[in-house]
Amino acid sequence: MPENNNKHKRLKKIILLCLVLMIYIILSSTIYNINYEVKMSNFLVDSALQIAKIQSSHVKNIIQKEKELTNELKDTKLAERLKGKILLQIEAEGIAWYVYPIDLKRYYLGNPTEAMQTIKNLSKKMSLETILDYIYFEKKFPEELAGKFLTNQDKKNEYYYITPEDRLAIPLKTPDEAFKLLRNLGLGITNENIRKITVGDLSLSQ
Repeated sequence: MPENNNKHKRLKKIILLCLVLMIYIILSSTIYNINYEVKMSNFLVDSALQIAKIQSSHVKNIIQKEKELTNELKDTKLAERLKGKILLQIEAEGIAWYVYPIDLKRYYLGNPTEAMQTIKNLSKKMSLETILDYIYFEKKFPEELAGKFLTNQDKKNEYYYITPEDRLAIPLKTPDEAFKLLRNLGLGITNENIRKITVGDLSLSQ
C-alpha cells in the first residue's frame, strides 16, 4: 500500500507539473499575441499618418505650383462664366478643380478624399425639409444656390451639388461616388485659361 501511495503522489505531481506547464504556455502565447497585436496596431497607425502626411504634402505642392503659374492679371469675366462648375485641367492629367461662386476662386479636388473635404468646407447648410421640398417636387433651387454644395444640417455627412444650369440637386453619397459624379460633369480647360482663375487654398482658413 505505501508503494501505491507513492505512485499516486508521483502521478499527481506529474499531472500538476503538466498543468502548470500548459498554463505557462497558454499565458506566454496570449502575451505574445497581445504584444504582436499592439505592435501591428501601432504600425498601422504610424503608416496611416505617414500616408496622410505624404498626401497633404502632395496637395500643397500642386496648389503652390498652380499659384505660381497663375496669371497675376486674373480674368474675372472667365471666372464668373465658369462659377459653380467643375473644371478638368486637360494638360495636367485632368486634375479637377471647382470654381466657388462666392469668391470666384478654383479649389483643388484631387482625389475622392480631397474632393469630399473641399465639399465639406465649402457647403452651405440647409434643413432636410427644405432640400426634400425641392427634390420631391422637382423644383429648381434658387439662382443664388446654382453651382453650390449643400449639406443637410439635420444629418451629418449628407451633401448635394446644385447643378449650375438647371439648378437641380445631385446627391453626393460617398467620396468615391461624389468624385466620379463631379468628374463626369467636368469641363475640359487648357492650362492657359485655367491659370487666369485665382487658386483658392482652404488650408489658409483652417
